[in-house]
Amino acid sequence: MIREYVYVFGAISPKDGCHDSLVLPYANTEAMSVFLEEVSRRHANERILMFMDQAGWHKSKGLKVPENIELAYLPSYTKLHSNEC
Repeated sequence: MIREYVYVFGAISPKDGCHDSLVLPYANTEAMSVFLEEVSRRHANERILMFMDQAGWHKSKGLKVPENIELAYLPSYTKLHSNEC
């Protein structure tokens, strides 16, 4: 059995529902930098605040963050709350 993987990088604007995504062969710092550059290019005239979890490739010192993007991180171990009793 051979397993092949691809990784979907995606972002959705809560303001207008605009969705940007890329399918890339790896989930690492280089791939994240490619995704950020593509989002930046697609929205060149906008300032973007992007929220992410704290995956290693999201916080890597080698990550290339375009000037029109600011990154913010969810707290570690964030859990969704349910209305169940």
